[in-house]
Amino acid sequence: QARAVVDEAVGRHGRLDVLVNNAGGGGGGGGGGRAPPPPPPRVRSERPVPLSLEHHLAETCTSVVHRRGPASACDPSRPDVGDAENVGDPAYCADIGDSAKDGTMTTLLDRPNTALLIVDVQNAVVERAHERDAVVANIGGLVAKARRERIPVIWIQQSDEELVKGSEGWRIVPELEPDDTEPLVAKAYGDSFEDTELEGVLSDRGVGRLLVVGAQTDACIRSTLHGALVRGYDAILVSDAHTTEDLTKWGAPPPELVIAHTNLYWKYQTAPGRTAGTVETKNVDFAGEA
Repeated sequence: QARAVVDEAVGRHGRLDVLVNNAGGGGGGGGGGRAPPPPPPRVRSERPVPLSLEHHLAETCTSVVHRRGPASACDPSRPDVGDAENVGDPAYCADIGDSAKDGTMTTLLDRPNTALLIVDVQNAVVERAHERDAVVANIGGLVAKARRERIPVIWIQQSDEELVKGSEGWRIVPELEPDDTEPLVAKAYGDSFEDTELEGVLSDRGVGRLLVVGAQTDACIRSTLHGALVRGYDAILVSDAHTTEDLTKWGAPPPELVIAHTNLYWKYQTAPGRTAGTVETKNVDFAGEA
C-alpha cells in the first residue's frame, strides 16, 4: 500500500527527484518559497472480513481504484468498457449485479455453469498426505453428487520426472475412478491451466465457476486457485477436500496448519467481478453460491 502511495505521487509530479525536492525543499534551501506539497492520499487499511455483496458492487463501481471498470463488464461489444466515465454508472454496475443473482460473478461471458475440478489425487501424491482417507472419501462423495446432478467432473493428472506417466504412482487413487465421459487433463506445472487443455475443456462446457479439491494444498491447489481467479473464473475451495504431506523438515508448517491457513486466506479472497471462498463438503451446492 505504501508503494502504491509513492507510485501515485510520482505519477502526479512526473519524476521521483522532483517529488523529493518538493518535499524536502531542494536539500535545505527552504523550497524556494514554494508551498509544501499536499499530504499523500490516505491509504485504507485491509478489512478483516469481506464486504457484503451489495456493498462490494457499489464500491467497485464508484472507487477511483477501479477507474478502468470492473473486469466482469469486459464485454468487447461495448466500446465504453474501461472508460473512466463508466465509474458509478448504474447500468454499468447492474451488469455485475445480474450475474451475481445466479450464484456466479465470473468475468467470462456466457459461462454460467459450475464444474468439480479434481487436482492430482494420484497414488504417489497423496500416499503420505494428512488425513488422506477422509479427504479422498469427501472427494468421492462430491464426485457422486456431481454425477447425479449432471455437473461436469474434470480430472487433473500431474506427470514429471518423479511422477512418470503410466507408473503406479501416477495413477488416480483406486477409490476414485474417472468416468469415460469425464475429461482427464494432463499437466506438468502447479497451475492446472498452465500449458494444458483445461481452458478449452471448461469453455466447451460453458463453465465459469469451479469447485476445487485435491492435492497438494501448498502447491498445485494454491496455484490452480490463483490461476483460475486471474483468468476470470469464480474459484471455490472445498475446505475439507484438499490435503498435503508433512514437509516440516524443509521448513514448512505442519500439514494441518498449511491446510487451515489456506482455508483462512482463501475464505476472504476477493477480486473485481469474481467470487472466491471456501465451503465444507456437506454444504456444497453446485447450483448455488456455496
